[in-house]
Amino acid sequence: MTPGARQTFPSPGERLLRAIGILRARWLFRHCRCGPRVHTRTRVRVDARGLVELGARVQFWEGMIPQELVCAEGAELIVGAYSLLNYGVSLRASRSIRIGQRCMFGALAQVYDSDRDRTAPVIIGDDVWVAHGAIVGPGVTIGEGSVVGAGSVVTEDVPAWSLAVGNPAKCTPLKRER
Repeated sequence: MTPGARQTFPSPGERLLRAIGILRARWLFRHCRCGPRVHTRTRVRVDARGLVELGARVQFWEGMIPQELVCAEGAELIVGAYSLLNYGVSLRASRSIRIGQRCMFGALAQVYDSDRDRTAPVIIGDDVWVAHGAIVGPGVTIGEGSVVGAGSVVTEDVPAWSLAVGNPAKCTPLKRER
């Protein structure tokens, strides 16, 4: 905290809503492995026939369209700690989807590891932002710190610290200040 800054505390009503969101998540994700303080105040469709693992403080944001987590029998769907999923996000694992820590998914983003042609694992590194309406297909690895632009369709690997935009997505390196 910077000198002179005032520290604010959540009101009792905000703390109650937070507690309700944590309890709701415990119920919705009862067939999943969950870290502490996973939170949702909205509907989430969960089909956890395989391993679904949510890291500490994963949040599902409210919106008009529920998120969905679908994990087939024998598959794994792992979401790292501190990740955020906006409304309408769809994660569908037939084999393996691994999402790193501190990732953000914009509204209506989709990640799936199987389509008509092939099934292959998807790996998303730490600190990745998948923007509104983006689609990540099977066999894709997205490197740490990358951004997938809104409405982009990713069918090939994205290097670390890159911006992927378009359909199909093309990559441009992001400048990293040191």
